[in-house]
Amino acid sequence: MFTFNKDVTATEPIAGFSRKILSYDENLMVVEGTFKKGTFVASHHHPHTQASYVSSGSIRAKVGGETRTLSKGDSILMGPDEPHEIEMLEDSVVIDVFTPMREDFVK
Repeated sequence: MFTFNKDVTATEPIAGFSRKILSYDENLMVVEGTFKKGTFVASHHHPHTQASYVSSGSIRAKVGGETRTLSKGDSILMGPDEPHEIEMLEDSVVIDVFTPMREDFVK
C-alpha cells in the first residue's frame, strides 16, 4: 500500500497540533504530527507501543518520570500504558509509529 503525504488530509486534535495518518493496518500505524512552538500534549497513556522520531524542531518529552530534550534525528520509545507528555520547544514535526494501530485515530 502506498500513501502520498500530499493526498492526506490533516486533522487538528488540539490547537497547535495537526495530524496526518499515513500508512497503517491493524498491526502498525505511521502518523505525522506537525506542532507549533509552545504546544503542550498533557500526560496520557494508551495500550499501544509508540516510537517517536523528531523529523524537525525540538521537543521536551517526559516519559515515566524522566524528562529529556530531543532534537532533529532523535527518537524515543514508549511502552504500553507508559505515561508520557511532550512540549514543543520550537515548531516541530514528529513521526509516530504505533503498534497495534490506533483505532481511535480513524473513527
